[in-house]
Amino acid sequence: MCCQFNKVWHPGKMGFYSFMMMLLSEKNVDSLKWQLLLFSALLLPATAQAQKQGQALIDSLLQEIPRSRNDTAKARLYRVIVDELFFVNVDQALVYGRTGLRHTTRMKWPRGIGVFNTYIGRAFSEKGDFDSSLHYYRKAIAIYKQLDDHWNLAATTNNMGATEHNLRSDYPAATRYYFEGLKHAEMTGDNYLIGMCLDNISEIYRIQQNFPKALQFGLRALSLRQKQGNPDINARRELAASMTSMAALYTQMKDWPKARQYGMQALALHRQVDNRDGLAKTYGNLSVAMQRDLGQRIAYALKAKALWEQVNPSHQEAVTNLGNLGIAYLDLIRYPGPHNASVAPPDKNQRLQLAERYLTEAIRISAKQGEVSNQAYFRGNLAELQALRKDYKGAYENFRAYQAVQDSLYSQQAKNEIAGLESRREIELRDRQLQINHLTIAGQRRQQMALIVGIGLLLVIGALIYMQSRTRRRSNVTLLRLNQELVEANQVRARFFAILSHDLRSPIANLISFLNLRRDNPDLLSPDKAVAHQQKITDAAQDLLDNMESILLWSKSQMEQFEPVIRQVHVET
Repeated sequence: MCCQFNKVWHPGKMGFYSFMMMLLSEKNVDSLKWQLLLFSALLLPATAQAQKQGQALIDSLLQEIPRSRNDTAKARLYRVIVDELFFVNVDQALVYGRTGLRHTTRMKWPRGIGVFNTYIGRAFSEKGDFDSSLHYYRKAIAIYKQLDDHWNLAATTNNMGATEHNLRSDYPAATRYYFEGLKHAEMTGDNYLIGMCLDNISEIYRIQQNFPKALQFGLRALSLRQKQGNPDINARRELAASMTSMAALYTQMKDWPKARQYGMQALALHRQVDNRDGLAKTYGNLSVAMQRDLGQRIAYALKAKALWEQVNPSHQEAVTNLGNLGIAYLDLIRYPGPHNASVAPPDKNQRLQLAERYLTEAIRISAKQGEVSNQAYFRGNLAELQALRKDYKGAYENFRAYQAVQDSLYSQQAKNEIAGLESRREIELRDRQLQINHLTIAGQRRQQMALIVGIGLLLVIGALIYMQSRTRRRSNVTLLRLNQELVEANQVRARFFAILSHDLRSPIANLISFLNLRRDNPDLLSPDKAVAHQQKITDAAQDLLDNMESILLWSKSQMEQFEPVIRQVHVET
């Protein structure tokens, strides 16, 4: 028989900022046939409560509610109370879940309303009320879709699968919900949530006796949880749940040593966190794993029964444990021997009465809840018990009912449908990977084009800079040559003006000397010499005049390149 586990996330010891971020991500999960528990942004106001757990935490939080003045803080208190009550008393979890729903409805807080709808749906699921459970789950789903909240969509969808799984044994429908939940979980990247969905899918394959697939998904879930290395109470609950899941799987595979190994490890973890719900489930699994050690088998089943009566007597696993307890007493009759003689009660008829009582009660509750799989299994064992008592009519009727259900539950059609769901998911994953690859290639192509364009621009810029450099170099060479020519021209001009000045100075100096001589000593020269000197000076003056005319003509030619700047000048008169 299969088992169901619950997971919640408690605050633990952490900084206030980290604590707030954790709660805003809404992480709260329930598992295995495993109902995922919803976490909303519902923060516990005092981190001092984080050190408590179970009933002690519940009692301290109930004392905080009347003192809390803030509506949001009250909603968060109700959330943690309901979380813990699922491990202690499901009826009380339902009561406080409804109280939290009324409170968040008055607040008009959509996420809080969704969370408490999910809590109520989970409570009804654990109490075996299929229709009420799905009703509240669907209300929560509608809210989460509006909020685009993939975390809580994954959790609630997984819960719906657990309800189909536990209460209707509709494995194809449960598988659809589980894979849908896994899709949402993978979008969040939350390994805890992914692990819960993987556990549930493993459970489906376990029931269908597809053990390789069951191990594949179960070991993936266990590996994710072991890698976390988180000392938080919620992480330890998850790891314990995964251990119990593996124990159930190895029990189904009849690998008794491994079943007991994982069961004992899970038992130790559940004790550490005072998880009565998990302890009850693990004791139930260990009971089955004890096989022919009927004394220990019955002892574990009775421990599980006592715990279930405290937590939730109508839970599907509680019903399963009742039926298994009946089968254990029946096995005392089927496998007599000295090693079983000391098991109470020693009387054969009393053992048969106990077996019939537990089997009949398990069948009655399963029928009331609408559960099919376990009901059929227990009717098959009840048929054998009735045959031992020579009630052949009752044995025949129960065996026919058992056979009809077995044929429908484990038909090839159901197996093919479940395999088809996984194939569809693999195709979706492959298509998604192809899309990712296509986008990656397109991105790489865009990067390549951008790189090519960038390189091209760099080449163009480099070429322009090179051409500009060459032009500048040629211009510099030309300027240097022109500057050199200008220097040479200036030197020529200086020599020219030096010669010109000398040529102009000599005739004028002669003229001045002659005039001074005539003025100072007019009789010094004879008339003939005076005429000769005068003629000579006149010729020199004429040459000077010609030179000056030439200079004026040259100056005029130079003035053609001259552009005067005209401006007004104020002149005082």
